[in-house]
Amino acid sequence: MGPLGVGVITLYLNVVALSPCPEGAVDWVRQTIRARVLAPPDVQGVNLAQARLGAQKNLARSAVAALLECVKPLHVDSELSISEEISMAPTIRADLEKALGGYRTTARQWFSDGGLWADVEIPLATVAAVFAPLNEEPALPQRSTARKSHDTGLIVDARKLPVARALRGRLLDSSGGVLQGTQTLSTEARAARLPLIYVGSVAEARKLPQLGRRPRVMKAVRTQGVDVVVGDADAKRVRDAPYLREGNVAIAR
Repeated sequence: MGPLGVGVITLYLNVVALSPCPEGAVDWVRQTIRARVLAPPDVQGVNLAQARLGAQKNLARSAVAALLECVKPLHVDSELSISEEISMAPTIRADLEKALGGYRTTARQWFSDGGLWADVEIPLATVAAVFAPLNEEPALPQRSTARKSHDTGLIVDARKLPVARALRGRLLDSSGGVLQGTQTLSTEARAARLPLIYVGSVAEARKLPQLGRRPRVMKAVRTQGVDVVVGDADAKRVRDAPYLREGNVAIAR
């Protein structure tokens, strides 16, 4: 590799190193992680086609590295970040990198030297599955004790409480019973979304199409770690409602 090749790769690597996970890369409403990455060309390629082929290979490494940086600050189901969990169990990193390798490319642009930038994204549910395998059996729905209603979803107003967003956050009753969580989701829903959607206001939640035209609204009474707690009277009204199994629950924080 000649001096020019070294310079090209150094330039690409420096740009990537100076590009930490940007604000807004983790979208808790769409439940995705997005990143823009740079991929250097194969500077030993004898033509543009070979240079681009090298960039395609480098894209995979750059994308996984960028997405991993965005994943590290997230929480699963405790106050520990994923970065802290990796430090305690290093094998988690390999599992995450394998999962992140399933990213989707949403946009790309080639450079004249054969390198490229690309926008990539991956569902948060894919990351959550590393910690909650899809073969984990969901809880069977119980006969509901709630009155029959036409509610199409649930909005929990927790704006006056300290709510920590998490991949496996739960909605609990005051006794600690689980109303909504990873295991209450159907197998299909768990593969596609998180148990809870986090939004900035009740008004924003009402606009979510997955909550339907008549979402029920209730207030949270407290938080417990990454979990949100509602009163028993409200819990009784929604326990085992069909929309819970589809993950149609939003937390306004």
